[in-house]
This record gives sequence, structure tokens and C-alpha cells, in this order.
Amino acid sequence: MSNSYDLVVAFDSSLGDAKAGVDEALKRLLGNAKTISTEVWGKKPLAYQINKQSEAVFVKTVFEVDPKETKSIDDSLKLSEDVLRYLLVRSPKVSDKGKVKSEKKGKES
Repeated sequence: MSNSYDLVVAFDSSLGDAKAGVDEALKRLLGNAKTISTEVWGKKPLAYQINKQSEAVFVKTVFEVDPKETKSIDDSLKLSEDVLRYLLVRSPKVSDKGKVKSEKKGKES
């Protein structure tokens, strides 16, 4: 059983805005995860320098993967020199009515 995850990554600005470079970097980092969507937000200034960088290329991607694989994805994101910062969260489950289901009691909110 696979879960859906949202990932926002701040890549080193040397990666550039090119979608091909971003797709290649994500494929390398995510391994065999099934990518659902990818949005390149472009090069943005950072509020403070990270690794002597004042700009980063921001990318949001949604993908599906087996929960057992998330540890290896997290490790590859931590070890990659191209990644300045990232946020990886599991997407909430959505019911047929478009409402988010609470996982504890199955109630809709």
C-alpha cells in the first residue's frame, strides 16, 4: 500500500530554472516513487544565506511511495549537496466528498 506525500525542496541556485534539470534531480532523489505532479516555483531570494547561497530554486512535488521507502528518500535528501532545505509531509486522505478524513476515528472535518 502506498501513501501520497508532498515535498517542497529548495535546490542550490546553480541547478537553474530548467525543468529538465529539476526532473533529473528529483528522479535521483525519489528513486522508484511514482511522481504525480511537479511545480517549479523558480528562483527566489532567501531570507538569510544557506551554505553561502542567497537564492534557491523552489520545487513542489507530489508523489506516491510505500511508507517503508520514506526513510531512504529522507536520507537521500539530507545527503544531497544540491538540496539546501526541504519539507516532506504525508498528504491527508481526501474522501469522495472532497473533505479531509480524520485518520483516528474516520470522521470528516
